[in-house]
Amino acid sequence: MDLFHSFFHRCVIPGLATSMACGILLLVPENSAAQIPGEKSANLGGRPQVIAFVNQTTEKLVVHWIDFDGVGREIGLMVPNQVAEITTFPGHLTTFSSGSRRVATFRASTISESAYAIAGSGSGGGSGGGAVNPGPTPVSSQVSISSADFGGQNHVTKQISLSRGGRLAVDLDSNASTGFAWGKQAFNTDESIARQLSHEFRGPKTAMPGAGGTEVWTFEALRPGVTTLIFNYSQGWTGGQKDARTLTVIITVR
Repeated sequence: MDLFHSFFHRCVIPGLATSMACGILLLVPENSAAQIPGEKSANLGGRPQVIAFVNQTTEKLVVHWIDFDGVGREIGLMVPNQVAEITTFPGHLTTFSSGSRRVATFRASTISESAYAIAGSGSGGGSGGGAVNPGPTPVSSQVSISSADFGGQNHVTKQISLSRGGRLAVDLDSNASTGFAWGKQAFNTDESIARQLSHEFRGPKTAMPGAGGTEVWTFEALRPGVTTLIFNYSQGWTGGQKDARTLTVIITVR
């Protein structure tokens, strides 16, 4: 006899303005090799939690919910830098794997944060993979992000928390003489949670030819929830270099 399991979760798909409900019907044969000894979800009661995860690795990650019998149920695939929102419950176990290697493991609790980063396999060690890394900063009314936060990397994800009515300022180096620009409007998965107030280009502080300036955006937190901002530093013409640098900001409004 086959064992059927179905459930719903919410996904954030890059390119869409809002999250969407994804219904998944899974068919797992009896005595499936997906059984994971000693690991299974627990039913601790409590309300459902919508938690955002961002794939900070360079690998495609397969996401599994480990059910109450220890059976791994595949619920999706995350490409590098993708952000996904998953609805879970206290005690439920979610894993993130690349091939046969476990990269990260997450067990929800009654005090889980609302956003997590999935770091590389070196963060935890062992065959079970490292735990996902909680990243939100303390709730604040004003947060600033600048090019200094890149730390020499080209692709960065930041996680912040804002109180309702709080502001976020993003100040990034930009050099128009190279043909690269960040774009006036940041991609925003949910503008009802945080909205962009302004964008401006500030010229170089020196008269030296070819000197760069900065692009500055401001955002306001509107209501509780999680939204993701994505900034791409690209050349706008056909055949131009795309996404030479990217900044992903996960905003949790409390």
